[in-house]
Amino acid sequence: MSAKIQRAANILRNHYRKLAEEIAQDVLDHADDFDTSAFGETDTLLERHSRRLCDLSQVFAHLQRFVPKKKPEGKEPLGKGEFRCFGCGGVIKEHDEACASCGWSWMP
Repeated sequence: MSAKIQRAANILRNHYRKLAEEIAQDVLDHADDFDTSAFGETDTLLERHSRRLCDLSQVFAHLQRFVPKKKPEGKEPLGKGEFRCFGCGGVIKEHDEACASCGWSWMP
């Protein structure tokens, strides 16, 4: 079951990255509102994003409780063009986008 939870956590981690980029763009689009004393506009923007971040972080935190805290052990030796998965310790081939075992990926 931990491989399933790890894959779900990776999906949420990627979703968080996209959400952070969206929030950053929204802040940039409303930069003038932050420079003026238009607190109503900025408060609305912050409240909207705060709720989304809070909901996501709560779900992520609960999943993370079940992900192993120790580093995964690699059982097989690595060959040329192979890398150790940080999620489960498996082997990721050079051209793979994610670990075939647990779905861990370093790509956004």
